[in-house]
Amino acid sequence: MKKYIKLITILLILNSCVTTNTSSSKPPLWFSDPSLFYSENKVIVFISNGESLEAAESLIEEQSSYLSQYITPTKEKHFIDKSNNHYLLYTIKKSELKSIFDNKLEYLNNEIEKQIRTGDRASNILDKYSEYKLGLTFIRHVEDIINIAVKEDIKVINNMSISLLNQKIAAVSNELIFTVNFKGDIDGILKTEVESTLHQLGYGTSENSSIIIRGELILKEANLKNDYINKYWTLNLYLEDYYGDSKKSVTFKGRDSQLSEEGLNQLILDSVTKKIRQSLKQLLP
Repeated sequence: MKKYIKLITILLILNSCVTTNTSSSKPPLWFSDPSLFYSENKVIVFISNGESLEAAESLIEEQSSYLSQYITPTKEKHFIDKSNNHYLLYTIKKSELKSIFDNKLEYLNNEIEKQIRTGDRASNILDKYSEYKLGLTFIRHVEDIINIAVKEDIKVINNMSISLLNQKIAAVSNELIFTVNFKGDIDGILKTEVESTLHQLGYGTSENSSIIIRGELILKEANLKNDYINKYWTLNLYLEDYYGDSKKSVTFKGRDSQLSEEGLNQLILDSVTKKIRQSLKQLLP
């Protein structure tokens, strides 16, 4: 009989840690000052209150959202005052979060090293650059974890591959110099636009580079039986490597109309240059 009484007592104590109902109008001390109950060195604490349990839980989810992809906080305390307001306290153990972070960082480090090796084996500079840049996705995940770890004062393993990958990207990007060839250009404006956009994106241009961006503007009269001059236009852009193999290409089509040939040419130029700026970001590695 004594064993049953002890068991019931233990269960009641455990239950009181999670849910407490009272007629008091004051919030509990663990809500007012959670540091009295939980060490900041060991636990991350989230507290909230709301007119309903759902509202209070929603606030906890919002507060802990920056950790949601790694860990879910545990409900520790639930208090309801005489006005039926709900008070919640959730925690995350820093030791558990550190273990998750270390495992994740080790995985990301391995993936970055794989990407470096793949880039090193690539046969030409365009492929090298593309492979190295794929590693930036993993770096962003690493930086997210490091930022959270610093914020929560959690020491995690150091990732040494990031600086190496950044060095390789910087070295290869300095060698990415493009030659621009453009057919059907209007007064050389489109070639200038391509080169200007390349410079804005951090790439160099040269008349003798073996990395080529070929452009072509095709104009076709459109007989629409009105007083305007109408033309269909097609813009083709190709990115080619050393061997003349097309790596990527984009095509845009449109139609513009104007009363004068000069005005129509300007309208087409405006339309095409906008597409050039948009498409080069897609075309380049």
